[in-house]
Amino acid sequence: MKKKIISMIALALAALLLSAGIVLFSFKSNVYVTETEDLQIPYRVHSAKKPGQPLLVFFHGGGSTGSDNLRPLWEYLNGPYPELFPLGKRMQLFKKDFTVLIPQSPKGNYSLSDYVTAVKELSEAVAAQAQADVSRIYCMGFSWGGYCTWLSADLFPDYYACAMPIMGGLWDPELPDPLTPEALLHMKDMPVWVSHSADDPIVSVDRDDEVVALLQELDAPVRYTRVDGKGHKHLVSYFFKTEEWADWMFSQSNSK
Repeated sequence: MKKKIISMIALALAALLLSAGIVLFSFKSNVYVTETEDLQIPYRVHSAKKPGQPLLVFFHGGGSTGSDNLRPLWEYLNGPYPELFPLGKRMQLFKKDFTVLIPQSPKGNYSLSDYVTAVKELSEAVAAQAQADVSRIYCMGFSWGGYCTWLSADLFPDYYACAMPIMGGLWDPELPDPLTPEALLHMKDMPVWVSHSADDPIVSVDRDDEVVALLQELDAPVRYTRVDGKGHKHLVSYFFKTEEWADWMFSQSNSK
């Protein structure tokens, strides 16, 4: 009996490793260099099987900054992607055909706006190569990636069809302080789904509270998953396992 259990565990581990290897191989690795050569951005791309499919830009958290081009992929696989851990609503992407772009922010001195602008330019090239549906380009990220997602929505509201910032905040030095509804008028038609835990000890929920309230004043299509007790560590897992986020995301289009 003991040997049988050990054999079953060994088979399960082997299957997991095989699955991980297949998934890793399917995410092609490359480096994007801006025209001014100020930024060199490692990135991974998993292309859709057919042309005319959506493109998702996934921004990683602050702990994955660097040049290894692996840690952001792991965040994606451990977040919204279902292949390695197909549990519950983590299966939402299982039958979806789409292209995903996973850039890695390099170490160095550059502004957040320079980075998200470079990623936007990169996504245009990826969309062209994958023959993606340019009316359905989405951005998503958590923690530091949540800040990137918010700023992408702020700077390019007509480019991204929707944004999903998780545990982030909108910080743009070009916006007034304090913020006003009028300062966010350029975002009033963009669907945004925000998620944050009230007891987050690393990224305060206050900024999301403020921006969501202002967007609601504008009758913007904003959704807010605001929970308590998930802190900074467990919100990502909670959100992807409990919310019907994928169908919402893939239903968004700039062509509407």
